[in-house]
Amino acid sequence: MTSLAKGAIGLGGVGAIGGGTLAWQQGVFSSRESIRKKLISEGYKILSSSDGAWTQIFEKYKSNENEWKFKDDQINASSGTTDVQKLKDKCASALEGDADDKDEYYKAAKWCVVPRKVER
Repeated sequence: MTSLAKGAIGLGGVGAIGGGTLAWQQGVFSSRESIRKKLISEGYKILSSSDGAWTQIFEKYKSNENEWKFKDDQINASSGTTDVQKLKDKCASALEGDADDKDEYYKAAKWCVVPRKVER
């Protein structure tokens, strides 16, 4: 192997290490954390689909005063308890979302977990 080839290999290795380090610092290799995972790591308990708290949460959620509704939820103050499934579906979708989406994260923390305190 010639000196030129050895030099090119060495230079390529240094470039690869530098590029890898830069990519790592920019978060290229980090995995996305779901809202579900973040809530659990913060001590929240995710509501199961059969949890009895859904009805109580739904009554508060459908209120006209609620400013923290999920987008396109098709739930309003006159929605009946048969629409609880719509809220469950919105929660299921939100919980799989990216934890960096602060708006969805706060909605999921408010409506999709076992309540720590039920507002009146």
